Amino acid sequence: MKRAKCPRCGAADTIAELDLIPGLAGIGGFNEDAEPEFVGYTEVLWNDQIAQRDEHGNIIYVCTSCDQQLRFAEIVLLDDQVVEKA
Repeated sequence: MKRAKCPRCGAADTIAELDLIPGLAGIGGFNEDAEPEFVGYTEVLWNDQIAQRDEHGNIIYVCTSCDQQLRFAEIVLLDDQVVEKA
């Protein structure tokens, strides 16, 4: 596995996939304006997690250091720093 770095800020090991993870937010009732009153918990539906894609179908990645959105072709792969899977 090759390590990656951000082409904008140069930070290594900060690339993440932008995913949509649905959840079920607990509601205790509704106020006078028909707005829900949340009770403070959300059940995350991990099995329904999906990668976000751009208009061309490419997965969107984000640098967690500088918040730059990236496509795979933009990510710098570090050929000299291969990480072996454990």
